[in-house]
Amino acid sequence: MEIGKKLREYRYRNNYSQQKVAELLDISQSTYCDWESDRSFPKAENLSKVAKLYDIDINDLLPTENPINIINSQNVISNSSNLRIETSEALLKVSEGLEKLIHVIEKMIEMKN
Repeated sequence: MEIGKKLREYRYRNNYSQQKVAELLDISQSTYCDWESDRSFPKAENLSKVAKLYDIDINDLLPTENPINIINSQNVISNSSNLRIETSEALLKVSEGLEKLIHVIEKMIEMKN
Protein backbone atom coordinates (compact mmCIF):
# COMPACT_ATOMS: atom_id res chain seq x y z
CA MET A 1 0.00 0.00 0.00
CA GLU A 2 1.28 3.46 -0.84
CA ILE A 3 1.90 6.00 1.89
CA GLY A 4 -0.87 8.31 0.66
CA LYS A 5 -3.51 5.65 1.21
CA LYS A 6 -2.12 4.92 4.65
CA LEU A 7 -2.13 8.59 5.63
CA ARG A 8 -5.71 8.95 4.45
CA GLU A 9 -6.75 5.82 6.32
CA TYR A 10 -5.24 6.98 9.63
CA ARG A 11 -6.72 10.46 9.15
CA TYR A 12 -10.21 9.00 8.58
CA ARG A 13 -9.86 6.70 11.60
CA ASN A 14 -9.16 9.74 13.75
CA ASN A 15 -11.87 11.91 12.18
CA TYR A 16 -9.42 14.62 11.15
CA SER A 17 -9.60 16.89 8.15
CA GLN A 18 -6.51 17.45 6.05
CA GLN A 19 -6.38 20.99 7.42
CA LYS A 20 -6.46 19.74 11.03
CA VAL A 21 -3.65 17.23 10.44
CA ALA A 22 -1.60 19.91 8.69
CA GLU A 23 -2.05 22.24 11.66
CA LEU A 24 -1.06 19.52 14.12
CA LEU A 25 2.05 18.73 12.06
CA ASP A 26 2.85 22.43 11.54
CA ILE A 27 2.84 22.15 7.75
CA SER A 28 0.65 23.58 5.01
CA GLN A 29 -2.55 21.82 4.02
CA SER A 30 -1.32 21.64 0.43
CA THR A 31 1.85 19.82 1.55
CA TYR A 32 -0.23 17.27 3.43
CA CYS A 33 -2.55 16.90 0.44
CA ASP A 34 0.48 16.16 -1.75
CA TRP A 35 1.49 13.36 0.65
CA GLU A 36 -1.97 11.80 0.57
CA SER A 37 -2.08 11.94 -3.21
CA ASP A 38 1.48 10.53 -3.47
CA ARG A 39 2.72 13.64 -5.31
CA SER A 40 5.45 13.99 -2.69
CA PHE A 41 6.87 11.97 0.19
CA PRO A 42 7.21 13.26 3.77
CA LYS A 43 10.69 13.81 5.15
CA ALA A 44 11.77 11.46 7.94
CA GLU A 45 11.10 14.08 10.62
CA ASN A 46 7.54 14.54 9.35
CA LEU A 47 6.96 10.79 9.19
CA SER A 48 8.01 10.68 12.81
CA LYS A 49 5.51 13.43 13.68
CA VAL A 50 2.72 11.59 11.86
CA ALA A 51 3.53 8.34 13.67
CA LYS A 52 3.48 10.18 16.99
CA LEU A 53 0.20 11.91 16.13
CA TYR A 54 -1.53 8.60 15.42
CA ASP A 55 0.39 6.69 18.12
CA ILE A 56 1.72 4.14 15.64
CA ASP A 57 5.10 2.77 14.65
CA ILE A 58 6.74 4.73 11.84
CA ASN A 59 7.08 1.47 9.88
CA ASP A 60 3.28 1.31 9.69
CA LEU A 61 3.43 4.31 7.36
CA LEU A 62 6.05 2.98 4.99
CA PRO A 63 5.13 1.21 1.75
CA THR A 64 4.36 -2.47 2.30
CA GLU A 65 6.38 -3.61 -0.72
CA ASN A 66 9.32 -5.77 0.27
CA PRO A 67 12.57 -3.70 0.10
CA ILE A 68 14.28 -6.61 -1.69
CA ASN A 69 11.69 -6.34 -4.47
CA ILE A 70 12.30 -2.61 -4.75
CA ILE A 71 16.05 -3.16 -5.15
CA ASN A 72 15.49 -5.97 -7.65
CA SER A 73 13.32 -3.72 -9.78
CA GLN A 74 16.59 -1.98 -10.90
CA ASN A 75 15.23 1.44 -9.99
CA VAL A 76 15.19 3.45 -6.81
CA ILE A 77 12.07 5.50 -7.22
CA SER A 78 10.94 8.37 -5.05
CA ASN A 79 7.26 9.27 -4.88
CA SER A 80 8.14 12.39 -6.82
CA SER A 81 7.53 11.51 -10.45
CA ASN A 82 10.43 13.66 -11.65
CA LEU A 83 13.15 11.77 -9.72
CA ARG A 84 14.42 8.38 -10.86
CA ILE A 85 17.86 7.01 -10.15
CA GLU A 86 19.14 3.76 -11.58
CA THR A 87 20.18 1.38 -8.82
CA SER A 88 23.59 0.89 -10.42
CA GLU A 89 24.12 4.67 -10.55
CA ALA A 90 23.15 5.05 -6.90
CA LEU A 91 25.47 2.22 -5.86
CA LEU A 92 28.32 3.75 -7.84
CA LYS A 93 27.87 7.09 -6.08
CA VAL A 94 27.82 5.41 -2.66
CA SER A 95 30.91 3.41 -3.59
CA GLU A 96 32.77 6.53 -4.73
CA GLY A 97 31.87 8.28 -1.49
CA LEU A 98 33.12 5.36 0.58
CA GLU A 99 36.38 5.25 -1.36
CA LYS A 100 36.97 8.94 -0.64
CA LEU A 101 36.20 8.41 3.03
CA ILE A 102 38.62 5.48 3.25
CA HIS A 103 41.29 7.59 1.57
CA VAL A 104 40.81 10.40 4.10
CA ILE A 105 40.95 7.96 7.02
CA GLU A 106 44.13 6.38 5.66
CA LYS A 107 45.74 9.83 5.35
CA MET A 108 44.76 10.65 8.92
CA ILE A 109 46.32 7.41 10.16
CA GLU A 110 49.52 8.11 8.22
CA MET A 111 49.73 11.60 9.72
CA LYS A 112 49.23 10.24 13.22
CA ASN A 113 52.05 7.67 12.84
